[in-house]
Order: sequence, then C-alpha cells, then structure tokens
Amino acid sequence: MAEDVKVNDEVAIAKNAPVTGTVTISKRGELRVEMVDVTAVDGSRLKLADCWSFTTAAQNQKSRGAMFVKGFRKNCYTPEKYIVKKSAGKF
Repeated sequence: MAEDVKVNDEVAIAKNAPVTGTVTISKRGELRVEMVDVTAVDGSRLKLADCWSFTTAAQNQKSRGAMFVKGFRKNCYTPEKYIVKKSAGKF
C-alpha cells in the first residue's frame, strides 16, 4: 500500500502492508500483475477486486523488459464489507 487506508479516522490498512498477487505473461508477451489481497492492521486478509495492471507486448519490447512506471498506483476496492478490529500493532 502506498499510504494508510483509514476508516472513521482509524487505520484499517497500514502503509507498506503486505499484498499478495500474481504475475502472468501471455503468449503475446503481455505482462499482467493482479493484486489479490492485502493484510489489514488486525492481521486479517482483505480480498481485492478489479485490482490489476498490465503492459502490452509492444511496451515490453520497446523498453527491453516489462516495466511499470516508478510510483505507479492502482486504486482497488474490496468486494465485501469488512470489519477490521483495532490492533495494537502496525506494520
């Protein structure tokens, strides 16, 4: 996470929280990165939806390897309502 995610002024997901994802390369040379879930401050895993990005084969060939721009951000959401319990610890 690039920054803390807050709900009602409470941090629900801390900056730099671990994110689980998958990386795939298509037969056409496209690179796709999909973020699957993230760890909340209480340790629970929050599923993410519509949270992916990709580079095209042309971009990959032009830049001599698949690259995402430094500082790249993707807005994601959770498909379900989660209640994150307050936690003493932070990442």
